[in-house]
Parts: sequence; C-alpha cells; structure tokens
Amino acid sequence: RVLTAIYYLNADWHETLGGALRLHGTHNGSFIDFTPKEDSLVLFMAEHVVHEVRPPKATRWALSIWFTGYMEGESISDPKRKKK
Repeated sequence: RVLTAIYYLNADWHETLGGALRLHGTHNGSFIDFTPKEDSLVLFMAEHVVHEVRPPKATRWALSIWFTGYMEGESISDPKRKKK
C-alpha cells in the first residue's frame, strides 16, 4: 500500500463514541485522532505512518481504498522496499 483513503459514513457521530483513526507521529509519542464523522475523508501514507483504529462504542462505517504502487524514485528491484 502506498496511499490509504478512508471515507466515513457515520451520521451524528461524536467523539464520545470512540472509533477514531489514530495516526502516530515520529517524536515523543505524538499522535492525531480523526473522529469518523459523516462525509469526512482522511488520506495518509500507510507505509510510512503507524496507524490504528481506537475501540468504538457503536457500529461505525467507512469506505477504505488502498492505492498500491511505487513511490517516485523507487523500483521493483529496490532492496530498501519492504517485502509484502
């Protein structure tokens, strides 16, 4: 996966219901949470961003799309590329 797109479909969702997408930063345990509110779109580089979904207290709906391929400058024979 190179790029992840998540589109949320949850009408009237609020933070107290949990279920946030958490993207972790690279320093000092930093992170950012995205509440899965209706008509929200989150894009991130899945290969480079540690991420998780926090436990929800209700059913949550999302459409996830994973774009695959190579980043600019990479090739299929690049030894630094992760094996999947």
